[in-house]
Amino acid sequence: MTNKLKPTSAKAVKTPRGIRNNNPLNVRRYPNSSWVGMKAEQTDEDFLQFTDIVYGYRATLIIIARTYRKRGWNTVESILTHYAPSTENNTKAYISAVVKELQTKLGYNFGKHTPLPQPNDGSMKIWVALMAAMQNVECGKGYVIESKIEQAFKLLF
Repeated sequence: MTNKLKPTSAKAVKTPRGIRNNNPLNVRRYPNSSWVGMKAEQTDEDFLQFTDIVYGYRATLIIIARTYRKRGWNTVESILTHYAPSTENNTKAYISAVVKELQTKLGYNFGKHTPLPQPNDGSMKIWVALMAAMQNVECGKGYVIESKIEQAFKLLF
């Protein structure tokens, strides 16, 4: 019998896991995880898989904008200390990269201790910039789709 499967392209092999999973910020999978847009069949043992990247962004926004803020974690440093713990990441480098990108995108001195605003229509630019900067750390540059982050942000309201 002949193998009719096409060989995997080099580009597909190099696509980051978070992009393949439609989970660009690598939200971890836990027993009984239940998120809007989650694929029915989860084949990645560690990270959630979504039907569309919008739902991956949405999950991260809920974790950060709702859950973390309720706990008083509302700065880049406090958020990333919990989101990207030093047991799995170089958290200091992660924070530094995100702050640097936020300063570039927003055009002002956004520090690691600057409180993030309450998520609403007026603060969408900052939240989109934060998600994009975090994704660049998680998946590498070149994969951010800001319109999808905006769409996910609008799903929160």
